[in-house]
Amino acid sequence: MEKNRRKHPPQKPDETVKPDAKVNMTDFESRIQKNAKGYVQGYNAQAAATEDQVIAAFDVVNDANDYHRFQPMLDQAQKNLSKMKSPARTILADAGYCSESNLEALESRKDINGLISTRKEQEMRKKEPAASSKRRF
Repeated sequence: MEKNRRKHPPQKPDETVKPDAKVNMTDFESRIQKNAKGYVQGYNAQAAATEDQVIAAFDVVNDANDYHRFQPMLDQAQKNLSKMKSPARTILADAGYCSESNLEALESRKDINGLISTRKEQEMRKKEPAASSKRRF
């Protein structure tokens, strides 16, 4: 099997928000989370679902970045699906999970075919405006 080569290595997550930064004095476990519109005080939810939209694994954490949640979610989803004797054969993940360690870990697994986006949707829209304007949901 030929190894796919990326033109650019994955970018490291934006670490501008300090892990111990807090503004909510009633919920000491929540953290400042960056989103497309700015910042929000809250949590980061992860979910893994089957193609039939059945939730195979979920987690809610106060970590601002997704990339280090990929492997735990994949392991939990595989564990839960194997109980149903239906392990995942392919996994799709957005650019928030793209990191060298996740790509290497996924490549080392022989039991699953993994596809992780290397560009965020906002970046793709800027570079390909005609394609994004034709999208239908």
